[in-house]
Amino acid sequence: MDLVEIQNDALNLKDRHPWELARLEVVFVLVQQIFPNLNKHKYRILDIGCGDTFLIDRLSERIPQAEFVAVDIAFTPEIISQLREKYQSRPIYVYDSLEGAQAENPASADLVLLLDVIEHIKDDIGFLNHLGQQKLVGNNTVFLVTAPAFQSMFTQHDVYLKHYRRYNNSQLKRCLAKAGLNVQRAGYFFSLLLFPRLLKCFTERAALSGLKQEKGGGAWKSKGFLDKIIKETLFFDFVLSHFAQKIGIKLPGLSNYAICQKN
Repeated sequence: MDLVEIQNDALNLKDRHPWELARLEVVFVLVQQIFPNLNKHKYRILDIGCGDTFLIDRLSERIPQAEFVAVDIAFTPEIISQLREKYQSRPIYVYDSLEGAQAENPASADLVLLLDVIEHIKDDIGFLNHLGQQKLVGNNTVFLVTAPAFQSMFTQHDVYLKHYRRYNNSQLKRCLAKAGLNVQRAGYFFSLLLFPRLLKCFTERAALSGLKQEKGGGAWKSKGFLDKIIKETLFFDFVLSHFAQKIGIKLPGLSNYAICQKN
């Protein structure tokens, strides 16, 4: 979860939004596809813009032999201290800068995660170019990038999250290509969320009601079994769109992803 969404305790949230839980499953499936022998080798995974580390915490439980390097410029010294204490017996290392991570982890990463990160950066191409020149990124490093889809779906929630833009697949590929990354595969997911987002866009633009104050995922209160139903439905949505893409049918979704490497 993005740290801007945290309401109270950044490290001990119990109620996780079903979207976040479903995205975890999506990322895990994609990582398995990138590394078919995932559990037979020791991989180093660099998560840039890791937020509250929920995702890599869960990934490390599923890939216990992997080493995780987590970077987020929003980390305060207090948060870093708490996280390092939390992960002192696990191979998860947290930093508030790429330079700090690089100083203590000189070997290149096998995988770089940029999960809903580049939309927060004004100069996305410049950032990606800079990242590609770091020692942590080698010629064989694979990038997994996710980003919110379609600028037409930009709402007050994007403003709240400090997004500069949203991307369609073509725009995402162009951005990555200009940064010297060769896109191997790209697609959309979470098609079912398009309709509620369209409704939100229409409501905001037609001024049918006063704009409500946006709340982040940290304000989510568990709905019990309903959370599981929503999460499983969203994951099935991804599986369906993934299968459709394999047979030549590209379904739109509220999020998109790309898998790429340096040219």
